Amino acid sequence: MMTVLTQPEIFMVELYGTNNRRKSNMIEKIIRRVEKDGQFDVIVTTDIVKKNKCWNTSIDVRRIQKELGIKLGLQLQEKKLEERAGCLSDKIKMKQNILIILENLSSEINLATIGIPFGNNHKGCKIILVSENQEVLNNKMKTQITFSVDD
Repeated sequence: MMTVLTQPEIFMVELYGTNNRRKSNMIEKIIRRVEKDGQFDVIVTTDIVKKNKCWNTSIDVRRIQKELGIKLGLQLQEKKLEERAGCLSDKIKMKQNILIILENLSSEINLATIGIPFGNNHKGCKIILVSENQEVLNNKMKTQITFSVDD
């Protein structure tokens, strides 16, 4: 994983597995290592899906934007999701090297709708997508490299 994160042509990596403890441990180790190495200017993480009291899961783009914005020192006051996405994207593009970790994906998510630039839009942005289901990430999110914690 550490080698992959240094490769300029790789911008989206998946980490999947059914063992939540192993996934959490892996993410913690990655964060500690990249902080130690100084590889990224900023590291931000957020949960894509939060469970509510009824145990239903939903994707709340506004909440995700807010959490990422706060971690980047940005207060999103805009009302429309598109305006918020634009502000968040501009802030992320200000960071030369940024690692974004999106945990608990249960379905496809549009990164542009959130405001996360990647690939040709921001070559210094690396994204780690974390899910229980490899199919969600591999087929729908078009990740470039896959890591399993179950192996």
